[in-house]
Amino acid sequence: MSDSEHLPAVCREVYAEFGLAMHWAQELEDELATAIMAAWCIDPPIQGDVSYADFERLLEASFGRSLGQLGRKLTAEFRVPPELIARLEATARIRNRLAHTFFRRRSQQLVDSEGAQSLLEEVKQLQRELQAATEEVVRFLERFWAQFRLPGETPRLQMRTACPPWRFTTTTAPSTKPEP
Repeated sequence: MSDSEHLPAVCREVYAEFGLAMHWAQELEDELATAIMAAWCIDPPIQGDVSYADFERLLEASFGRSLGQLGRKLTAEFRVPPELIARLEATARIRNRLAHTFFRRRSQQLVDSEGAQSLLEEVKQLQRELQAATEEVVRFLERFWAQFRLPGETPRLQMRTACPPWRFTTTTAPSTKPEP
């Protein structure tokens, strides 16, 4: 019998919703990192020939940034409405709270059904805020990318289209096949 089977159902639900909230935070990070790289492909910060190794290095650096750093980088690369900037800043605070302090000094709430229910409602609200922020960023980016691509093309496919193999000085460029 696993340790989680001994937990009351409401506690397992708290942990499940917590995992879903962190999933939405990571989805938002991925959307921002991908958008930043696609923007780089359209207007590279490096002049002259670009090696695929340069691209890979920048891609890894982009995916290695925190949510707050990605939000600031996005606002540097795009004309982002002030409301979305405020949403990104609030979302970074939510993500950091979940990752660093959400369960701190709250173990007593998990053993009490009312306390666990309160935690559940709180984490569900945070998860909804992260999901809504992710969806808002996706809508913003879709409007932006509509200028450069056909409708229905995903940002990742856009990045592959904007960074065709001929842009690189090596032959190990990314595939231009659409994602499955």
